[in-house]
Amino acid sequence: MRTLVYKYGINPKKAPTHNLELLHESARKAYAYRRRLVEIENEQIEALKKAQRRHCGDIDALAQEHEKLDAEIDELRAEAKRERARVRKRADQPAIKRAIAEKVARAKDIRAELRSLRGELRERLKPLDELLKQRIEALLIKWGKRSPPDRGNARRIVVQELLDAAEVDAYWLELQKIRMDSNTAARKARAESGLSAGTYVAVEAAVQKAVKSSRGQTIRNKFVRKVSIGVQVGASGSGLVLPEFPADTWDTRRGKDKAYGEFRVRIAGKEWFAASALFHRPLPEGARVTWAYVVITTEFLRPRYELHLTINVPDCEDKLQGKRLDAVAVDLGWRVIDGRIRVAYWYGCDGSRGEVSLSSKLVNELGKARDVAGIADRHFDVAKRELLELRDKLSPEWQAELNVQSLRMLRSHSRLAQLVNRLVSEFIGESTMLDALWSEWVEYRLQRGEERWCTPEEGKRIVAHLLSLTGIQASVFWLYLWRRQDHHLLVWSSRAMARFYNRRRQIYREAAKFLAGRYETIVVESRSAEDDRPMDLSKFAKRAKPECEETVAEDANRRLRTIVAPSELRLAIKQAAPGRIGKRPASYTTSTCHACGKVCSWDQSRYLMHTCEHCGAIWDQDENAARNLLSGFLQEPKAAE
Repeated sequence: MRTLVYKYGINPKKAPTHNLELLHESARKAYAYRRRLVEIENEQIEALKKAQRRHCGDIDALAQEHEKLDAEIDELRAEAKRERARVRKRADQPAIKRAIAEKVARAKDIRAELRSLRGELRERLKPLDELLKQRIEALLIKWGKRSPPDRGNARRIVVQELLDAAEVDAYWLELQKIRMDSNTAARKARAESGLSAGTYVAVEAAVQKAVKSSRGQTIRNKFVRKVSIGVQVGASGSGLVLPEFPADTWDTRRGKDKAYGEFRVRIAGKEWFAASALFHRPLPEGARVTWAYVVITTEFLRPRYELHLTINVPDCEDKLQGKRLDAVAVDLGWRVIDGRIRVAYWYGCDGSRGEVSLSSKLVNELGKARDVAGIADRHFDVAKRELLELRDKLSPEWQAELNVQSLRMLRSHSRLAQLVNRLVSEFIGESTMLDALWSEWVEYRLQRGEERWCTPEEGKRIVAHLLSLTGIQASVFWLYLWRRQDHHLLVWSSRAMARFYNRRRQIYREAAKFLAGRYETIVVESRSAEDDRPMDLSKFAKRAKPECEETVAEDANRRLRTIVAPSELRLAIKQAAPGRIGKRPASYTTSTCHACGKVCSWDQSRYLMHTCEHCGAIWDQDENAARNLLSGFLQEPKAAE
């Protein structure tokens, strides 16, 4: 039995929906509930730390010393950054490097001591955890019940008995009391949230996603709120109603591959949400839906809706078993070749070869999206300067709120937009009047063949002549123009990036499906002969420390990695061929000649093709690495995952 998740898009504008407001109300309640849970968790963490400090003095002293060292290291690295900014390059700073190295070494020793002390503490408390577990099991056997709520009730009763008896370790008792209080607070928060008892909610709120501008700066204003409202679907299908389609709905030979259909999901007690979804593929034969969710993802105040179905699919007979070829090796490595980016190269046991690449057109689309984000970034700086100039003309209350230092450090577009909205409502007035002014402005600019955006000086001059707004009102209206333009640019950039990421995922999935259908085993790189975990790609994402040098090639390699996302390709391969993944150590696969087996030495980052100095063979280094992975796997086969 396999568990899969099928996702279908919902477009409320395509067809009318039922109980859309109730869905949004449930999402708001879920968000408030999630925030309360985060507060409870933070309170629990603080309480656990205080308990540890009271009962474990050695651990507390070492932890405080480690915090102090971290602060000193951060200050030294900040000093290195300031010096680098002053001379506009990475200057050699031996004194700072030496001081940082000493403190890093001491911090490493402290972490080792802390691990040792905490391990001893866990061993000391282990018998008490076993005692608690045994008493809970005995109570459940006595009741003849084993549901999660019954287990929680049994745990509370046993812990309370131990607290009353006070016959065990005081530190362990305090830990149990803190956890029990947190669980009680979480249950109370759920009861007060207003969510229906049978409704499941999952929230990923205020997730900050970095939008890179053309100048390499991070615009920290794209906040994504993702709320899932779901229900467990019974064996009889209660809680979910899916549409029925004709048998030839997904007959690709006749050009049919999708269909709209109306579904219904119970979201609050006996209330149902109904909408039309685009079903681009049918559920597998014999699948049973276990959970159904309506997911609301909000980006830049614009919601996007999806239907997620969690299904159980019975294991079926592999129709290609025994018909596939033996193995294929995939070498992950990104490089720019003739404008396109090669992400991986594969070589099969039948001599077939190929690459997985992102076209130059696709990469250019991402570059354009980042350029637009860069334009929004520059406009944001201009708007901040205009607001700082406007601050001196405002009332003392506004001046107190618009702190100069805070405004200069502000990096959130959404926060600045909120301030602009408040200024507009106070100094210009109702939205109807604002819409009329906006329409007049747009008509004037279009008649002259000019963009809606302009500099503050030009904008205030035109506004004074066209709309008879002067002084504070002219400045506020220009800030309103900035807010409209900024929202447009960021939404466009966000959607363009989403199109790129979706297309990239599709390319990787198609490549993985092709390899999984043609070959029995797919060989990928592992860390070493002793460690068969996938090759660690995180080292390519790490920036050099402020006290260390970073070459241009390392910086470009890190930037390329964010575009190609090789781990996403590796995940697609693993999902396409479950249980059929072979692994071989990645060391020396690129530099070892597949023809003679001897190690070559050359500038691998500069030259793709290489002529072996030992045997004269000419090969592509990525193909060479894939050949070595395949031959090593065939000579010393390992059990697949």
